[in-house]
Amino acid sequence: MSTRAAVQTKPVDLLLSAHLSWGAAVLVHLVIIVIALIYIPRGRKPTAAMAWLLLIAILPGIGILLYLVIGNFRLPARRRNEQARIDEMIRSNVADKQLRTPGRTGRGGSSVSCSRTRP
Repeated sequence: MSTRAAVQTKPVDLLLSAHLSWGAAVLVHLVIIVIALIYIPRGRKPTAAMAWLLLIAILPGIGILLYLVIGNFRLPARRRNEQARIDEMIRSNVADKQLRTPGRTGRGGSSVSCSRTRP
């Protein structure tokens, strides 16, 4: 009788483990989505954030892998410092050229102005 009871409980155990596996997978998927909802939209355009969230929600494995490879838009500190130095160099050169150019006022415009008179 003990072997018969063991045979009868085996399908139940398989069914229970299958349900637990699905439950664990759903729970992991929900955790991934919650973490993505918190982390991905920071400092990103809403359309880009929605695209990443949609990809991660539909295909979590591929979406996370792609996000880790190409989704991070932050540059290393060395690159940011170099870019800031170049930006400052460009600003100073543009300011110097605007001071040396006669007859120019404002941004790229001429010194001719239009005025409207009321009747």
